[in-house]
Amino acid sequence: TKAMLPDDVADGEKWEGPVKKIVSPLGSKIIIANKNVIKDIANGKVQSCDEYYPTQCDGAVNKANCQVGLIACDKKTEDCPAFFQEGADQHDDEVAG
Repeated sequence: TKAMLPDDVADGEKWEGPVKKIVSPLGSKIIIANKNVIKDIANGKVQSCDEYYPTQCDGAVNKANCQVGLIACDKKTEDCPAFFQEGADQHDDEVAG
């Protein structure tokens, strides 16, 4: 693993490995986990996952126009991944993921 490290990485410093650089862009085209769901439930912002469903889009299917559930849209490109379905319920997202 030492051969894969850049020269300027210090002990304990975070870095993105070569595999992640290759796989992440492809993975985000397929599915993106909505990490806000668990945060919102833990912080009491919502009572259950039911408040995220059904997913809805007001216009084109993208981050700006869609209310998402367990499957989120890309923050950088604003595109929704292949497994995102407008009108999905929690079961649909669970099966897709």
